[in-house]
Amino acid sequence: MQNNILIDDTLKVKEVNRDGKHFDKVSRINGVTEVYEYEITLDVHADYIKEGSLYKIALTNEMDLDEEDSDYYGMSSLTETVFKDYDYVMHGKVFRFDIKDENNISQYISFGGLILKITGDIKYLKNLEIDSKVFLMLKECK
Repeated sequence: MQNNILIDDTLKVKEVNRDGKHFDKVSRINGVTEVYEYEITLDVHADYIKEGSLYKIALTNEMDLDEEDSDYYGMSSLTETVFKDYDYVMHGKVFRFDIKDENNISQYISFGGLILKITGDIKYLKNLEIDSKVFLMLKECK
């Protein structure tokens, strides 16, 4: 199995549901990462995220699994690897990007309807291509 960590940073949640709450179990957070200063807008389960909290955030591309090591969903061997260090994992697909200026880009990823918008330096985010499959992983920093 191979994986490629595209983002490994710490997310500071600045706001939760800035534009109001639209769904009972989903909150939209806004925050900034500490190292690369990515601006993050993310839909997550309402009970998981707390305003003002810090979260380890990682984004990795689709992982190559050996067929014999995977179950029906292709996830069994992953739970013993990179996922074990996180407590919130989503699988999604890049569906859009906007080039803001010569240095900044916004990438949009859908996790079955939950959306991530990540804006930052184009040189770090250019590896996220349309239709790329990715895993988003979060863990609260305590």
